[in-house]
Amino acid sequence: MRPFNLSVQLFSQVFWQAVLQNSTQRRDQRENLFRELERLDALRSGAEYNTGSISAAAAWCLYSVVRYFQVSRVLEVGTFIGKSTLSIATAIDHEGAAKGEIHTCDMSNAIDIPHRGATRVVQYKKTSSTDMLGRLTGPFDFVHLDGRLTEKDGPLLQQLLSPEAIVALDDFEGVEKGVANLMYMRSAGLLPQHFLVYPAPAHLLETIGLSDRSLTAILVPTSLIRLTAQ
Repeated sequence: MRPFNLSVQLFSQVFWQAVLQNSTQRRDQRENLFRELERLDALRSGAEYNTGSISAAAAWCLYSVVRYFQVSRVLEVGTFIGKSTLSIATAIDHEGAAKGEIHTCDMSNAIDIPHRGATRVVQYKKTSSTDMLGRLTGPFDFVHLDGRLTEKDGPLLQQLLSPEAIVALDDFEGVEKGVANLMYMRSAGLLPQHFLVYPAPAHLLETIGLSDRSLTAILVPTSLIRLTAQ
């Protein structure tokens, strides 16, 4: 019998429609988050390595995914001025996780990220991903990769991630680091039961008032994907 096939592209549209719809009623929280993120731009003056940061659309996508899946314990590679860090921590705060925490490293900078919420933000300044991962114990249920993984990171991640961990890949475009990280994880046999979700399409972001792009892709474990009657 012929199976029913659902492409990554079509699944991605359905995924983002559901995840973003879940956060459409939080307009006040979104505006407050964006104001906090704008203030972080002032931290660039203290950066030893001044690079790019995520867009407002990517920040809201991260926030929405974290809230939708009720994430509480997070790993992040690539802190910089903390826009993704703050987006994730704020989402954990708003979802009311009792012991939320995010561990985040930056190889090049030592910038203090301001966060006044309940979620514990642990920074590993001027620290490689390998060094940070080697210090930690699992399980973690969410990973945000805004830096390029090394060959040593794979075995460490495998020990730290829960079976249902969700992975967010920044810069998922062309041959950028998000695509490189996915190729590395696939070749290393990491997360074989995870399904790829492409970045949120521009037309969908426009329907919720976001005019910029998101380059954040998501890896979702198939165990969290279910067919429902409604």
